[in-house]
Formats: sequence, structure tokens, C-alpha cells
Amino acid sequence: MTKAILISIVCLVLTIGAFLLLDYSFILWAGFIMPKREKVRRKVFVNTKSYIEGKKQDLIHYRLLG
Repeated sequence: MTKAILISIVCLVLTIGAFLLLDYSFILWAGFIMPKREKVRRKVFVNTKSYIEGKKQDLIHYRLLG
């Protein structure tokens, strides 16, 4: 009986440890890959037609004011 309880506790501790290890590895991976994804997302956004047209309108507006 006590052997079964001990095995259950060890399995529970190992399972919790595995989840913590996976969570920590995801945090490390996200810290590595997220800046690269954000850089690509920004590059795509800056090349969209609506962004370019908005910047042109801003420049025309600034030129007319000055």
C-alpha cells in the first residue's frame, strides 16, 4: 500500500516538473522568436498601401501648413 502511494507521489511530482520545464522552455522560445516575428510584421505593415497613402497625406498636410 505505501509503495503504491510513494509511486503515485513520485509520478505526480515528475508530471508537475515536466509541465514546469515545458512552460519555461516556451518562455525561452517566445523570447527568441517573438522579436523576429514582430520585425517581419512591421516590415509587412510599412509596405501596405494604406500605410503608404497615409504617410503621403501626412507629408502633403505638413507641406501645406509650413
